[in-house]
Amino acid sequence: MNIYTAINRVDQLLIDHQWMLNRCRRQSRESIHYFVTDVSNSVLTPKTTQRRVGLSLIELLLWLEGCNDQALSDTARTIKNQLVAAVVIGFP
Repeated sequence: MNIYTAINRVDQLLIDHQWMLNRCRRQSRESIHYFVTDVSNSVLTPKTTQRRVGLSLIELLLWLEGCNDQALSDTARTIKNQLVAAVVIGFP
Protein backbone atom coordinates (compact mmCIF):
# COMPACT_ATOMS: atom_id res chain seq x y z
CA MET A 1 0.00 0.00 0.00
CA ASN A 2 1.37 3.42 -0.87
CA ILE A 3 0.87 6.57 1.18
CA TYR A 4 -1.79 7.97 -1.17
CA THR A 5 -3.88 4.82 -0.91
CA ALA A 6 -3.54 4.92 2.89
CA ILE A 7 -4.62 8.57 3.04
CA ASN A 8 -7.62 7.84 0.81
CA ARG A 9 -8.64 4.89 3.00
CA VAL A 10 -8.29 6.97 6.18
CA ASP A 11 -10.31 9.77 4.58
CA GLN A 12 -13.10 7.33 3.65
CA LEU A 13 -13.02 5.77 7.11
CA LEU A 14 -13.47 9.18 8.70
CA ILE A 15 -16.25 10.15 6.27
CA ASP A 16 -18.08 6.96 7.27
CA HIS A 17 -17.95 8.23 10.88
CA GLN A 18 -19.04 11.74 9.82
CA TRP A 19 -15.58 13.14 10.55
CA MET A 20 -13.32 15.05 8.20
CA LEU A 21 -9.59 14.71 7.54
CA ASN A 22 -7.89 18.10 7.29
CA ARG A 23 -4.36 18.91 6.27
CA CYS A 24 -2.51 21.40 8.44
CA ARG A 25 -1.72 24.67 6.75
CA ARG A 26 1.78 24.66 8.11
CA GLN A 27 3.93 21.72 7.19
CA SER A 28 6.81 20.34 9.14
CA ARG A 29 10.06 19.47 7.42
CA GLU A 30 9.46 15.72 7.65
CA SER A 31 5.93 15.10 6.39
CA ILE A 32 2.45 16.46 5.93
CA HIS A 33 0.39 16.62 9.12
CA TYR A 34 -3.35 16.21 9.63
CA PHE A 35 -6.13 16.88 12.10
CA VAL A 36 -9.67 15.53 12.33
CA THR A 37 -12.87 17.52 12.78
CA ASP A 38 -16.44 16.43 13.48
CA VAL A 39 -19.66 17.66 11.80
CA SER A 40 -19.70 20.79 13.98
CA ASN A 41 -16.10 21.56 12.88
CA SER A 42 -14.65 20.84 16.33
CA VAL A 43 -11.12 19.45 16.33
CA LEU A 44 -11.06 15.89 17.64
CA THR A 45 -7.36 15.04 17.43
CA PRO A 46 -5.28 15.73 20.52
CA LYS A 47 -3.41 18.98 20.87
CA THR A 48 0.33 18.82 20.74
CA THR A 49 2.81 20.99 22.58
CA GLN A 50 3.49 22.82 19.33
CA ARG A 51 0.58 24.82 18.00
CA ARG A 52 -0.94 23.82 14.66
CA VAL A 53 1.43 20.95 14.05
CA GLY A 54 -1.16 18.19 13.73
CA LEU A 55 -0.38 14.50 13.50
CA SER A 56 1.63 12.58 10.93
CA LEU A 57 -0.25 9.82 9.12
CA ILE A 58 1.19 7.14 11.41
CA GLU A 59 0.38 9.21 14.52
CA LEU A 60 -3.14 9.71 13.21
CA LEU A 61 -3.57 5.97 12.67
CA LEU A 62 -2.29 5.28 16.18
CA TRP A 63 -4.76 7.83 17.57
CA LEU A 64 -7.61 6.19 15.62
CA GLU A 65 -6.55 2.78 16.99
CA GLY A 66 -7.13 4.13 20.49
CA CYS A 67 -10.70 5.26 19.77
CA ASN A 68 -13.53 3.53 21.60
CA ASP A 69 -15.14 2.41 18.33
CA GLN A 70 -13.91 -1.16 17.67
CA ALA A 71 -14.55 -1.08 13.91
CA LEU A 72 -12.69 2.23 13.59
CA SER A 73 -9.79 0.92 15.67
CA ASP A 74 -9.55 -2.33 13.73
CA THR A 75 -9.62 -0.62 10.34
CA ALA A 76 -7.01 1.95 11.42
CA ARG A 77 -4.77 -0.87 12.68
CA THR A 78 -5.14 -2.73 9.36
CA ILE A 79 -4.27 0.38 7.34
CA LYS A 80 -1.26 1.09 9.58
CA ASN A 81 0.01 -2.50 9.33
CA GLN A 82 -0.36 -2.54 5.53
CA LEU A 83 1.43 0.80 5.24
CA VAL A 84 4.29 -0.33 7.49
CA ALA A 85 4.57 -3.63 5.61
CA ALA A 86 4.80 -1.79 2.29
CA VAL A 87 7.58 0.42 3.64
CA VAL A 88 9.52 -2.55 5.04
CA ILE A 89 9.17 -4.51 1.80
CA GLY A 90 10.20 -1.46 -0.23
CA PHE A 91 13.49 -1.06 1.64
CA PRO A 92 15.93 -3.98 1.67
